[in-house]
Amino acid sequence: IKNKEGLITASIGLIWIVYGYVSNDYEFDSYPNGSIFLLIGLIIMFGKYIWKKDNVKKNKNTKP
Repeated sequence: IKNKEGLITASIGLIWIVYGYVSNDYEFDSYPNGSIFLLIGLIIMFGKYIWKKDNVKKNKNTKP
């Protein structure tokens, strides 16, 4: 993965979810804060790749 910001953000989200799970006596709760960080990290990781590929396709189709 070339996008380190997204990986770090997703890792923080996963750590936050695991911490909440362990501190809640191993009972699953929704953990919205960790879930939000995980979702943002995944969007950063894969969103930049998808949008970059989309822009490259648009640039190839235009004629000078």
